[in-house]
Amino acid sequence: MSDATLAVPVLVPAPRRLLGFLLVLGASFGWSLAGLFTRLLEDTPPLAANGARSLGMSLALTLYLVVRYGRELPARIRHVPLAAHLACGTFFAVGSSLYIVSYSLASVAVVACLGSLSPLFSALLAWLLMRERVGSVVLLALVVAVAGIATMASGEGDFGGAWEGYLSSLFVAFFFAAQIVALRRYRDFDLMPSFALGGFATCLVLLVILSGGAISAHDFWLALGVGVVQLALPLLLFARGARYLPAVLLALFSLMESLLSPLWVFLVVGETPTWETIFGGAMILCAVTLVLLRRG
Repeated sequence: MSDATLAVPVLVPAPRRLLGFLLVLGASFGWSLAGLFTRLLEDTPPLAANGARSLGMSLALTLYLVVRYGRELPARIRHVPLAAHLACGTFFAVGSSLYIVSYSLASVAVVACLGSLSPLFSALLAWLLMRERVGSVVLLALVVAVAGIATMASGEGDFGGAWEGYLSSLFVAFFFAAQIVALRRYRDFDLMPSFALGGFATCLVLLVILSGGAISAHDFWLALGVGVVQLALPLLLFARGARYLPAVLLALFSLMESLLSPLWVFLVVGETPTWETIFGGAMILCAVTLVLLRRG
């Protein structure tokens, strides 16, 4: 994600802005399917499922990169700094794994709302690592977000593993925020190869080494397809849409994932969030929106 502001895309024609909106909307739709994916698994442990999902993503991204760059692909991979490969690959591996684990510990609505805190964490990380100014708006948003988390917890205190799910979801937001900072740091490079390499590494560690390939045929093919539809395709759509929209609108539209995720599991498997979760989640989304509008 770039540091573009609302003033930048004024020169972008209206049809292009509409295309950008539709592309980012498609990306948010794809990303929002993660919670439903975990509810459709049969008996596979979350880490093994994420290994297969990462494999599907990396295979799809590799196909895209081969078609786009052809014989230049090895040179393109070498052109990206090793630190960028390591940062993006590591943050993806840890963040995506915790994301899937979180769904096994808390409701989809809780994970989706807490995961949306990544822009707030990225503002704090930018302050710590790059000395970017953090104003009173960010601090106010932090207070509102904490209040929202407390509200959600008050309604799901009897949910099995709830506190572990809350903590895991907060770490998800942190690692995704770190990924955002890394993307900004290396924004002059095409980092799709880094995500592909990170996905292959994730598959090797989670599915092959740690799980010993223990995954049913149903869950393997489901996870493989989800890796294409829920990870690879949204990445490509979002990267394309970023050409036509400012960063603040990209982030705001991406929050639709947090609204859609609970909707799919409600419609398909009947998982209903509590009123405390809905109200607390709304507080968190308002806090994140406040930060994004301020930074935009």
